[in-house]
Amino acid sequence: PKLLTPRFRRRPRPRPRGRALGLCADSRGRGAAEQEEAESRAQRREKRFPERVPPSSRSRAPAMPAADSEVPRPPSPPGAQELVAKPPPTPHGEQQYLGLVEHILRCGFRKEDRTGTGTLSVFGLQARYSLRAAWDLHLIRARSHSYSCGHSGACVPGQFFTENWRVCSIFPVSNFMANCFSDEFPLLTTKRVFWKGVLEELLWFIKGSTNANELSSKGVKIWDANGSRDFLDSLGFSNREEGDLGPVYGFQWRHFGAEYKDKDSDYSGQGIDQLQKVIDTIKTNPDDRRIILCAWNPKDLPLMALPPCHALCQFYVANGELSCQLYQRSGDMGLGVPFNIASYSLLTYMIAHITGLKPGDFVHTLGDAHVYLNHIEPLKVQREPRPFPKLKILRKVETIDDFKAEDFEIEGYTPHPSIKMEMA
Repeated sequence: PKLLTPRFRRRPRPRPRGRALGLCADSRGRGAAEQEEAESRAQRREKRFPERVPPSSRSRAPAMPAADSEVPRPPSPPGAQELVAKPPPTPHGEQQYLGLVEHILRCGFRKEDRTGTGTLSVFGLQARYSLRAAWDLHLIRARSHSYSCGHSGACVPGQFFTENWRVCSIFPVSNFMANCFSDEFPLLTTKRVFWKGVLEELLWFIKGSTNANELSSKGVKIWDANGSRDFLDSLGFSNREEGDLGPVYGFQWRHFGAEYKDKDSDYSGQGIDQLQKVIDTIKTNPDDRRIILCAWNPKDLPLMALPPCHALCQFYVANGELSCQLYQRSGDMGLGVPFNIASYSLLTYMIAHITGLKPGDFVHTLGDAHVYLNHIEPLKVQREPRPFPKLKILRKVETIDDFKAEDFEIEGYTPHPSIKMEMA
């Protein structure tokens, strides 16, 4: 028997009335509406099946004007020129920190901790701080708004940005612009941050020191409690001298894998110098995805007075810029995090200076982001952020070990007064 295949017929479209075409039947009449619909169908048919249309009846495309001819351009929409000339104000980067604190205060889980103080905690937060010059950022934002970069990973939405403005790192900024404006430095302004402590501690890390007394002699007392006699004895380190913190950050950065003895031993040439390896890789293979500096060494954790809170950072080079992402397993939002933001931003500046790059972004990823219960009331003090200061490196430095405290200058830092918080 002959197989019967079903036929699929296209149902004829209902003829639109005059009002369906946006016409008034009383003024135009039904004949004009039908004629316009017939012409519209012919044009659609010509676009879909150009090979079926006789050459004589094909619509001709308008001729392209000559390259040197002047073609009048239609006027820009009202306000378009103002938008190009004056980009909208950039949201202050500090709003990200304030937003994270507010989120923890509203949504944090009550948890206990080693200090017995108690915390409100949220797991997995992130903020991005631009280290570029303010004018460079406006150029990049305007270009990413006007053109499509064609790469979904190049544009990163601002976490707390209003409207749909995005920061994109793929568009080059002229050296002229980069040299005319100082770069921004995310030193928080809603409360005063101890800049001297940030600088001296980072230089202490870079030196590879584990002696808290060195910092204390310079007026930086932030490690005194963890290096005190009582604290060391409570951890079972009664054989250590006061101030000996064990193989903490600096030791892991410069001598990873070496056997730790005490704070006064000479470890030259021992272990892996991670920091120098990071700098060498940025110079020789900037596209490497393994440019990592890690302070988390499970073998040495039992020997440390305090395990690393800021455990690992990764560096990334693109478009002549150096960016850094820090993973911080534990973040004290009241006291520690403002310090950490400034410290790793400064480290990014220093390595960028040595490697001939410009600072890009500092991305801060937090594991257990928490507010201690005795910090809740101080952190509820809401203040309006002021402009970030500028960071200047006053001389050309060739190696990371040659940096000194006098090589850095902070300009325009006018923060609100300090907010007193007790260390938990």
